[in-house]
Amino acid sequence: MRAVVIGGGIGGLAAAVALRKIGVDVLVLERVPQIREVGAGLSLWSNAVHALRELGVEDQVLASATVVEQMVTVTAAGRKVAVTDVASFSREAGAPCICVHRAALQQILLQKLPPWSVRTGARCIGFEQSTAILEDGERVEADVLVGADGIASAIRQALHGKAAPVYAGYTCWRGICRDDGSLPDGSAILAVGHGMQCESGTAAKDRSTGS
Repeated sequence: MRAVVIGGGIGGLAAAVALRKIGVDVLVLERVPQIREVGAGLSLWSNAVHALRELGVEDQVLASATVVEQMVTVTAAGRKVAVTDVASFSREAGAPCICVHRAALQQILLQKLPPWSVRTGARCIGFEQSTAILEDGERVEADVLVGADGIASAIRQALHGKAAPVYAGYTCWRGICRDDGSLPDGSAILAVGHGMQCESGTAAKDRSTGS
């Protein structure tokens, strides 16, 4: 069996790794010319780490991540209002909660795949049955086609028609900065107030923080 995955982000690469583990021949088609460092910090809870364990990449991800042991909630003025014992949840779930840089996770998943199974610069514009149609007219045949091509998904548009995203009333800004040591080890901070919230956790072993 052969599967073609449209999109080389976290979802597409994870799907490709999972399919290869059960013996499926997989080709990932990614529209950008090169998979490079993009994004900010990600919080992965125990269920996600369990999934990484099934994919065989848990150890590599943990080596690039930091473990969250507590979540401290503060007001906009910095007054502490709650401390959540994340470590106890993790023990009960059998896997830690972590913060990791998106680019690090993406590269770990990418390295789990043989180089020939990922094609960059291959923009999918649609499909017929399970055959992907690329922008240059090439048709890539498969038994299974997986759409993981993001918010402007050509696969979703072909299935359900073109529709603009519906704004749910939430705007999220994400970024990375160098930690000056003020964030306690093993902690994530959630500041709430004035109709907004800000979350920060150490996203990598080099003490960069994502929010």
